[in-house]
Amino acid sequence: MPMLALYPFRFRDPLTGGWIRARHRMQVPEIQRYYGDWQLIGPPEIRRITPDGVAQYNPFAATSVAVQPV
Repeated sequence: MPMLALYPFRFRDPLTGGWIRARHRMQVPEIQRYYGDWQLIGPPEIRRITPDGVAQYNPFAATSVAVQPV
């Protein structure tokens, strides 16, 4: 079964130059496409893709340890 890895990340605001933590998670190729300066800030959230193309989300999955901002 195919898997989808969605990463938490932060990006640099082009106006202020400061780092902003994104409210959503994306795959690395999408992050590279939309943001010029970015950093991964945690482990990926793994979702399984069902045969009908839907990514399964489990709200009860074990969460990882919080990552401290740099």
